[in-house]
Parts: sequence; structure tokens; C-alpha cells
Amino acid sequence: MPKSLRFGTGFLLARLRCEHLLTKREDIHAELRAAGARVDESVKKDTTYLVAGDKTGKTKLDQAKKFGARVLTESQMEAVLRGETLAPE
Repeated sequence: MPKSLRFGTGFLLARLRCEHLLTKREDIHAELRAAGARVDESVKKDTTYLVAGDKTGKTKLDQAKKFGARVLTESQMEAVLRGETLAPE
């Protein structure tokens, strides 16, 4: 069961290679929502985390930087869902 996230924490899953995920993308979205997160379709001013795969485009990464969203790997996202504190960037 995921830990609770700050309500409205925005996640965007970008170009994760779904064949390597143990969980379907829809199930990850549901888990994030159950923890109180919002799942975005694009990077926005209030997106908190961009979960980037190895093929995430430069535009998405640049938008994340512009808006101050932290770029996470899939394993970092899983750590956040377990309630772990991430090391500072």
C-alpha cells in the first residue's frame, strides 16, 4: 500500500518502457491517485515529478526544468510511493 503523498502532488510518467515495468501504467496511475497524487498528461507549472524513461524527449525534460519539477527514475518513484525521502538533487 502506498504512503500518502501531499494532496495534489503532480506526476507525469514519460516514455517509461512499459515492457520493463512489473506493473501496468494504468495500475501505476491508480496507485499514485490512491496515494493522493494527480497524474498529469503533460508537464505543467504545478507538476511536482516527471518520471522519465530512457527515451524521454528533450522538450519534456526542458519543461520540467523550467517549471521546477523534479525528474525521477522509476525506482525513485517507487521509493516516493513507499514513503522514503529522496536525497536532495
